[in-house]
Amino acid sequence: MFVFIDESGDCGVVKERVSAPQFTLAAVHFGTAAGVESCAEAIRRLRRELGLDERHEFHFKGAAPARRRSFLSAVARQDFRYVAVTLHKEGLDSKRWRDKEFFYGQVGGRLVALLEPLIVAPTSGARRAPPCKPTMDHNDDPVYVEAIRQQFKKRNGPDGRPLFAKVRTSRSDASDALQLADMICGAIVRAYRGEDTYRDLVQEREADWDVWRG
Repeated sequence: MFVFIDESGDCGVVKERVSAPQFTLAAVHFGTAAGVESCAEAIRRLRRELGLDERHEFHFKGAAPARRRSFLSAVARQDFRYVAVTLHKEGLDSKRWRDKEFFYGQVGGRLVALLEPLIVAPTSGARRAPPCKPTMDHNDDPVYVEAIRQQFKKRNGPDGRPLFAKVRTSRSDASDALQLADMICGAIVRAYRGEDTYRDLVQEREADWDVWRG
């Protein structure tokens, strides 16, 4: 199993004008490597159909609405599920929430909790799969990266063994699956703002979305 993670927003409190009113963390889950490759092939095929360079990176921010819709429509029937957590930051206690490790740990912990039902074997007699392999989009903030890693590290299954392998980071320009996570994250942010146009295209792939007020 594989998980690909991306974020939107920042950990600043809302009274700071440069801070976004929300922080969203999204994760895309694939049950098999074949599922990852099938989705990647659908994305590569879309590049060809749109006449884009094979190295073109799909990124929600800055993309034209038509391109966002084309991407999400192209992946909508692929074999993945996604979960997301959106922290509504207005009214947060600034003393506690200004601690970046605490901030990211709280959101990351909720995201991992949403992923667990997709990871744990549905029946007690099922053969235990190897730990799920999580990959985060590259981020220059080591506090963010380590806080999310710790949330995945502490999760064990009913048998006491880790549910997840060590979280690794990768650049989205080299990973179609991370580009998918970015586009899903962008669709969720727009839905949070009241624009469901993009989320509607992939809502059948949605396992859970937690909008949280801290």
